[in-house]
Amino acid sequence: MLSHMLDGQLFGLQPAGHHAGNLFLHLANTGLLYVLIRRLFSGGRPTAFFVAAFFAIHPLHVESVAWVSSRKDLLSGFFFLLTLLAYERFNRSKELRRRWYLITLGLTLAGLFSKAMLVTIPGVLLLLDIWPLERLKSEGGARDLVWRTLKDLRLWVEKLPFIGAGLAISALALFMRRERLNSPERDLLSFGERWLRAVDGSGMYLAKTVWPFDLTVAYKYFPAVSVLRATIFLVLLAAISLAAIAVRKRYPSFFVGWFWYLGMLAPVAGLMQTGPQELAYRYTYLPLIGISLIIAWGLPVLYRWILPAQAQHFKPWPAILAISLLLGWWTFTCRACVGVWRNEETLLRHALRINPSNWLALNNLGYELLRRGQSEPALKYLNQAFALSPNKINIKSNLAQALSREFSDSESLKRAITLFSEVLASDPNREQDRINLGITLAKAGRNKESLQVFAEVVRRDPEQPKGHYNYAQVLLTAGRPHEARKELESALRLDPGYQLARDFLARLENLRQP
Repeated sequence: MLSHMLDGQLFGLQPAGHHAGNLFLHLANTGLLYVLIRRLFSGGRPTAFFVAAFFAIHPLHVESVAWVSSRKDLLSGFFFLLTLLAYERFNRSKELRRRWYLITLGLTLAGLFSKAMLVTIPGVLLLLDIWPLERLKSEGGARDLVWRTLKDLRLWVEKLPFIGAGLAISALALFMRRERLNSPERDLLSFGERWLRAVDGSGMYLAKTVWPFDLTVAYKYFPAVSVLRATIFLVLLAAISLAAIAVRKRYPSFFVGWFWYLGMLAPVAGLMQTGPQELAYRYTYLPLIGISLIIAWGLPVLYRWILPAQAQHFKPWPAILAISLLLGWWTFTCRACVGVWRNEETLLRHALRINPSNWLALNNLGYELLRRGQSEPALKYLNQAFALSPNKINIKSNLAQALSREFSDSESLKRAITLFSEVLASDPNREQDRINLGITLAKAGRNKESLQVFAEVVRRDPEQPKGHYNYAQVLLTAGRPHEARKELESALRLDPGYQLARDFLARLENLRQP
């Protein structure tokens, strides 16, 4: 929020400045990741360049950078990477360990306030203790590693403040979002359904990392999660996890990178419902660093397997060519994805090209066209959205607005009135819908009912100028100019710059003159 306020002071409502802020943060994060690979992971320049380039240009990251409201992903990433750099200094420093510990904790708090998803930081720090810091060493198997981890209580004690901070801020975030979590708009899924979506989502993110095509915002399933696909993903994820554990001693980068990906994705995988979307590619902004570690350290291993040992130092070109083609491919697909984000209409039409039955995209596109005054095309998309999901409050509200604006016949107005009434029955706090209901009743000639609605509007929210203004219009139509004048005066007292109310009051005064 503070960064958006700063952008507002610097750039006003010019979108270019806000987008430039996102791009600057993403480039800063790319630079920090390069430094992190060099310092913490002791990676060479080519390795650090590859990981940073993967992070900078992978198409899954377009959403976090192109969408101004995803600033929290970039800010949390900034503080997350600084946290890991500070943790490296804490572990390497001999004289200033306490100072670097407090700095690490402070940066963690800053990241958590940016986005509660960083509740996973203690787990990432423990993974770093395994590799590359090697504070947790194991000569035996996975059981020995667990035993040594429990035995070395010092590592757990130093993580307790991080765990406490994460749990506290996560609880605060849930409290702040309690209205959304309790909204009648929210689809209540069983634990089994949420578990199925979490597994399917984790697999889909991995699949899109390899094949980043048909990426879309407001992703909705066709029409629900495939049990077969989720089962395949579950087997695949379990197999990779078991393999990572099995080769942990020989290839620790594989173990750390894989569980970095799964662990950081866990809070947003789908077990906790936070919105209407089933997938959101912005959630991969930090988890994909784990996959890039696997690729960066795994490519040399693969190279040694493929080429004879005597040729490794003399024929690096196949590996360079493969990496160049991979980065070039991601650059091409990234550029195509950026074009989709040109404006809201291109974004939503792209989503509908991928899934024509995406009710969320249909509703949002209908609302965008309605906002532009294009009621007739808006009505087309909103009717489609309503047919797919007839119980969504926002769809009913938008469809009712389009009907009320576009048509004057009794059937269309009756349908709009019915929809507005259903919306208010589900959520009585939607005052704009109450105002729209009053306007539509007046348009249908049902002035008595309209007066009752607007009387309720000003009673429930007497500080709303628009309610007084619309109430005045209906009062005048009902032949009660004196009361209409009072409502207009109330509107102007609340908002002296309300020009519509001022003009209406002037016309009313002219009517009084003989």
